[in-house]
Amino acid sequence: MTITSSQVTSANDMGNPGFRFNPTDEQLVNYYLRYKICGNDNEVSAIGEIDNICNYERWDLPMLAAIPSQDTWYFFSPPDRKYRKSGNNNRVTRAGFWKVTGKKREIKNRRNQVIGFKSTLVFYRGRLRDPAWTNWTIHEYQLNSSCFNGRDYIISRLHRKQRRRAVNSVVDEVENTLADMTLADV
Repeated sequence: MTITSSQVTSANDMGNPGFRFNPTDEQLVNYYLRYKICGNDNEVSAIGEIDNICNYERWDLPMLAAIPSQDTWYFFSPPDRKYRKSGNNNRVTRAGFWKVTGKKREIKNRRNQVIGFKSTLVFYRGRLRDPAWTNWTIHEYQLNSSCFNGRDYIISRLHRKQRRRAVNSVVDEVENTLADMTLADV
């Protein structure tokens, strides 16, 4: 798959109506991540860079993104290893931790070649003894090949799921009753 720079949305395009940054998994790995590792930072300005995603709390990250969004944000960051030569990443923050869910999935190009991998992480508030699940997830993308030019990066797609409201729930009924009582008092 060949992508020219005119086909890729930049951070400047996002101010125009009708533009939305929603690259496929293949585009994230084969274009954005590959260009970033090769040192073509100007070609991938639509994705912001941070030092380590776990150095920030999940609610602070949307403000650091290159492209504003309501529910999905993208970041480049070098992997933060627990130990110098370890393949395990450090995923602990001050308020909780990111837990890997499921298995690492292969990302293939149109010729059915494996070009990268995708891992899914869910944020849990608290510590290991009594964690509380949240509606924040990260999809981490990494290249299949070893790093080029000594630069090693991953792309993190941070996503906040919208909570579903139950129709005619008890909370809605109480809120409506309180609102009616307030209007009656006026």
